[in-house]
Amino acid sequence: MRRKLFLLIFVFGMSVFVAANVFDYWRTKPPCCDFSAAFGVPLALGRWGGYVGTVSIYWRGLLADIFIAGIASLFLAFVVEKLFRRRALVKGQV
Repeated sequence: MRRKLFLLIFVFGMSVFVAANVFDYWRTKPPCCDFSAAFGVPLALGRWGGYVGTVSIYWRGLLADIFIAGIASLFLAFVVEKLFRRRALVKGQV
């Protein structure tokens, strides 16, 4: 049960980061026709726009975002699992 809860919370945390980045990409608009705008949360993943309207990916930003999302999701899953375990100990349901 604890492993399933840990995996569920980890996947939820990663999904939140993916959803935030997709939403940021979706709402990013360049200020003018010839300029580009960066997208990505918490770090820039790339740029969108320009005269041709291309998308360029920042690979370092992508790898850093994956690392940050993984660490944050692991931390969230660890905290929730510990709280769930402590709640089970209080109720005597170990």
